Amino acid sequence: YIATFSRLLRQVLENSEKNMITLEKELQTLELYISLDALRLNMLPEYRLQIAEDVLTATEKIPPLILQPFVENALWHGLSKKEGDKKIDIGITVKNDWLVCTIQDNGIGRAKATAFKTLNTLQHQSKAIDITTRRLADFNNDKKNVSVIFEDLFLTDGSAAGTKVTLYIKRKF
Repeated sequence: YIATFSRLLRQVLENSEKNMITLEKELQTLELYISLDALRLNMLPEYRLQIAEDVLTATEKIPPLILQPFVENALWHGLSKKEGDKKIDIGITVKNDWLVCTIQDNGIGRAKATAFKTLNTLQHQSKAIDITTRRLADFNNDKKNVSVIFEDLFLTDGSAAGTKVTLYIKRKF
């Protein structure tokens, strides 16, 4: 736990002084974060990372910690309160001049997570998603188009089946 935390902290400090890092570094930091938070939350989510062949993680540049807040929400709000199997899938593809990153969980869904949050009045007001969305719009240099899309997932019976977040990141090398 301490060794993983130490590596994560070192990477966050190294990356935080840069405007852009490689996608490869971001994914390494994200994997450390997921393993550490899974330990802290005492759960073993199934984690899958799928990267399209035309994505070159060593040369694609993105803002540091741009994916982490969405993965954190999936772990804390979607999966930590869910019974049974817990899954988080991260997919990275290319569409024209964009990296398209999806973060999908099979958690309790945003409506139920909001209800839990409302019951717990001591919980802080999170600003990470708003800040990250603004950072991404600045990075993309595109205030008109939506860079982050949230999608609630449902089973055929209408019950919540998780959340999918799609981020559009302008490709830079």
